[in-house]
Amino acid sequence: MATATRKRIILIDGFGIIFRAYHAVPATLKTPKGELTNAVFGFTSMLLEVLNRDAPDYIVMAFDMGRTFRHDEYAEYKANRSEMPDDLSNQLSRIREVVEAFGINIQELEGFEADDVIGTLARKAERENLDTLIVTGDNDLLQLVNAHTTAVLPGGGYKGRFQDARYFNTEAVVEKYKFGPEFVPDYKALSGDKSDNIPGVPGVGDKTATTLIQKFGHLENILAHLDEIVPPKIQEAIRQKREQTLQSKRLATIVTDIPLDIDLESCRAHQIDRAKVVELFRELEFRSLLNKLPTPPNAATAPNGNGKASPDTAKTKKAASPQLQMSMFGTDNKPDTHADATKDPDAMAAAKLAVTLPPEASLGNYTAVTNSDQLRKVVARILKTGRFAFDTETTSRNPIEAELVGVSLSPAAGEAYYIPVGHRQKVEGGTGAVSELQAGQLGWDEVRQALAPLFNDSKLQIVAHHAKYDMEILHRHGIELQHIALKYDTMLASQLLGDNSSDLKNLAFTRLGAEMTPIEELIGRGKTQITMASVPLETATQYASADADMTLRLVEVLNPDLELDGLQKLFEEVEMPLVPVLTTMELCGVAIDVGALQELSTRLHREIKALETQIYDMAGHEFNVNSPDQLGKVLFEELGLQSSKKTATKKFSTDKKTLEALGESHAIVAMVLECRHLGKLKSTYVDSLPALVDPETGRVHTSFNQLGASSGRISSSDPNLQNIPIRTDIGREVRRAFVADNKSSHRLFDEPTFLFSADYSQIELRLLAHLTGDPTLNEAFNQDKDPHRTTAATVFGVPEADVTADMRRVAKTVNFGIVYGLSAHGLSRQIGLSYKESGDFIKAYNEKYPNVRAYLEQTPVKARETGYVQTLLGRRRMMPELRNTNAVVRQEAERQAINMPVQGTAADIVKLAMIRIHHEMRAKKLKTKLLLQVHDELVFEVPQSELPVLAELVKRNMEAMGQEVKLSVPLKADLKVGENWGEMESYK
Repeated sequence: MATATRKRIILIDGFGIIFRAYHAVPATLKTPKGELTNAVFGFTSMLLEVLNRDAPDYIVMAFDMGRTFRHDEYAEYKANRSEMPDDLSNQLSRIREVVEAFGINIQELEGFEADDVIGTLARKAERENLDTLIVTGDNDLLQLVNAHTTAVLPGGGYKGRFQDARYFNTEAVVEKYKFGPEFVPDYKALSGDKSDNIPGVPGVGDKTATTLIQKFGHLENILAHLDEIVPPKIQEAIRQKREQTLQSKRLATIVTDIPLDIDLESCRAHQIDRAKVVELFRELEFRSLLNKLPTPPNAATAPNGNGKASPDTAKTKKAASPQLQMSMFGTDNKPDTHADATKDPDAMAAAKLAVTLPPEASLGNYTAVTNSDQLRKVVARILKTGRFAFDTETTSRNPIEAELVGVSLSPAAGEAYYIPVGHRQKVEGGTGAVSELQAGQLGWDEVRQALAPLFNDSKLQIVAHHAKYDMEILHRHGIELQHIALKYDTMLASQLLGDNSSDLKNLAFTRLGAEMTPIEELIGRGKTQITMASVPLETATQYASADADMTLRLVEVLNPDLELDGLQKLFEEVEMPLVPVLTTMELCGVAIDVGALQELSTRLHREIKALETQIYDMAGHEFNVNSPDQLGKVLFEELGLQSSKKTATKKFSTDKKTLEALGESHAIVAMVLECRHLGKLKSTYVDSLPALVDPETGRVHTSFNQLGASSGRISSSDPNLQNIPIRTDIGREVRRAFVADNKSSHRLFDEPTFLFSADYSQIELRLLAHLTGDPTLNEAFNQDKDPHRTTAATVFGVPEADVTADMRRVAKTVNFGIVYGLSAHGLSRQIGLSYKESGDFIKAYNEKYPNVRAYLEQTPVKARETGYVQTLLGRRRMMPELRNTNAVVRQEAERQAINMPVQGTAADIVKLAMIRIHHEMRAKKLKTKLLLQVHDELVFEVPQSELPVLAELVKRNMEAMGQEVKLSVPLKADLKVGENWGEMESYK
């Protein structure tokens, strides 16, 4: 640490940090256009951690420049190192941009390493009465530590970060090595350095080298006292390698007097070019790092809502200003909330969190609408512009329970209005504090009557961000969902384009360069968090208006990209029409039999306890089966099972894959897996679902994530209703608890009700037939044959009539697994064949289905050239991982490239079918409700009288999708009906 009288310089080992960063951040991090950024992000994050914590007065970044004098002296120096991976070297120019934008002096000298640059600058700094902090990922630099030079290394392992920094002063080096920093080169000369390929003395390890240094000191003195070294074999080994050890020490010694001409003033810290950094962060989508930019000393500051000072606050926190801008309404009706806030503790807390900035800091002209005349003018303004973006402010993220606080509207860029309707304050009443509406708000009934015609006007371009949520809120507050004429959802557009984050604040930054205020700066975090209802009107006006304004502006920048990438049709004809479908499903929810789940919970508890008792008997004692550490000790130490897989902390892995690989090596393994399976089902569904029943609707409401997967598949969360197992008895019992509501007071229909499901039959295999053009597969589907029987007959070389159940089972496993990269090992594990038998079958399959094999081989190659794969409808997934030098990452990317066009096209088809069915159900005015979408299956709740109509309608629309997307094979939908989801019979 710098002393009171000495300033500090930080010297950074550039590549030492770069390699750490490259390994610390997943190689999948990329921009929407496919530019890999994992090393850049990790490097920048680590750099910011250092700058914020260690606050330098001066700073220098040192880089290597290739071949050095050490290579000239010893040709094998670092010869063991592989070439820098392309996916890292391609990021070096970006890293250099970051360093330059941060205003950090870069020093490098041909013929020398960064270590030598740092060593020279450290000694120069010492002569200039500066304290030095060396930032590195390399222990070599510890030799430079002295009374005024400290080194800091990240936490242990390649994934170590500077959050877990380890500081080394002289005492810390001695504690690590048992000798002082000046002896590090001697140590490496004796024991060698594998990372730099510096040879040591054969037979001299770490312990021996340490002992010799402790006794004799530097290498030269050790050589002068060779006769005193014991045992004799070590003495002889050093004698024979005398010249080599001297050379190794020269190689390991950092040069501290290289010819560097450097002006200390040019190294002054805090020279960040914020505009350049912001622009760079926009390109790279590093918005999360913005608030970590260091604060220059003595900068003009303003409170930023987190209790810290922030530089250039008027420029960086623009959206947070509660100062109302002058607009078409003037200033007469500006609400006065300050007096009210003093009576409301929540409002006072919010006021403290809010940012107060001068008027010019606002992103646009934002006005609170607080009287009827203003409301009429806003409506007229929207009708004049012909478009508007809207957003709702509420009390909860759960749309089923959230109360409306206000609505923001933006008819033009830079212009927005906030209509508060539910801001509350606490006041003292006769029986204590009570909550009442803040002054200066219109009643929701008046607002609803004024806005409903706008939302119902199909001639207007209506825009929202995450529209599904806002539409649910409006519907629950009296604006009919089916009449909302939504045209554009900026969140879906950004997700379709592959933006790393579709969060509005992130998009405003990366796409528009606007830095918006996080919601936490208004409502706080954790236990002290308040709701939007307690935020003062002025603050809420600026925040909410900015949301609507930015949403409208985003259309102009997202739309050209959709057109450029060929995604406009997919967006307009699939994703946007699907929004009201999913919104309706979420609002409806699904009924569950709470009593059945409670009974199942009791039974599962008994079964889990019984399994644990058997596990204890096999282990010979009781232990916590759910503890990975305790389970690992029992399996691999006490019972002696073999496993080569360990966790990052060097403990035995007990994950599912590891245990399944143990197979039948011990009966306890199957018991543990079953115990885990039952425990997960119990906690995830059986015990949690009853608590999620909404008291108002009596149903469970999931959230459908429209673009929840890179393939375009819809996912489900809070709760996830798509992962309930169907192939296990307990999984089917859980599904039986999803019922058609014929009993409760919340029932949808006044007649007998059923659950009805429609499931695409073998859709992915049918798509594989189309994509590959394979004649055998196409013939099987076009002639309505059993494709698995056909495959078995083709590969085994027998007539279809002679195909056995086992043959068909093998063929079915391969048919369904081929696009997922099924290997001989995987096939062997799934169906019990030997490894050789499985390999022979896959080999024969590839020979009999050459078109499929060509697809499997050519798709990754083509994707590597273009940078992406896509579905039949044009949905894209960028695939930079295909160029990754890490074989594991690359092979996984190849499997994803093969699978995505198949799975993604299936997702597109399911979405189209949902839209067609939804529209026809509305046209026929059916009461039936679509409840769930689970991959290729749709689940409805239908009154008995509508069942025949629905069955025909659903089957026709689902199967018509084959012709709509021009498949070479027909699509087939299997229909089932029943009183619950787990027990359904075929419907003919």
